[in-house]
Amino acid sequence: MRLERLRTLPTRGVSLDTETWALEYGVPVPKLVLGSAGWLEGGSVVGVLLDKDAVLELFARIADDPDAVLVGANLTQFDLLVIATEFASRGIDAMPWIFELLASGRVLDIFTVERLNAIAHGFLNKD
Repeated sequence: MRLERLRTLPTRGVSLDTETWALEYGVPVPKLVLGSAGWLEGGSVVGVLLDKDAVLELFARIADDPDAVLVGANLTQFDLLVIATEFASRGIDAMPWIFELLASGRVLDIFTVERLNAIAHGFLNKD
């Protein structure tokens, strides 16, 4: 995440979360069920529930907007994979969007940030 992107989070950040079927042995990526999104608007948090199609539409809009920042928890370890897999099941390759988001510093995974903070302070995996 680039510093200039962090400064735009209040106006350009969109939090996106996916919900899936339960994890199963032998199924590397569970199927998308629905999602939720949130952003700041006029000083208030706006949140919405999204069906599968709306999750993909919102992701595509974020990816296509060069100023938008995608925010989430476990976003880089889980949600982007779920989204890419759902797009792939529809014959669409989402990987160029994902790589562009990452390369342009427009993804903020709050769990990754927390782990980096713990490393910086010397207490990763310590109580």
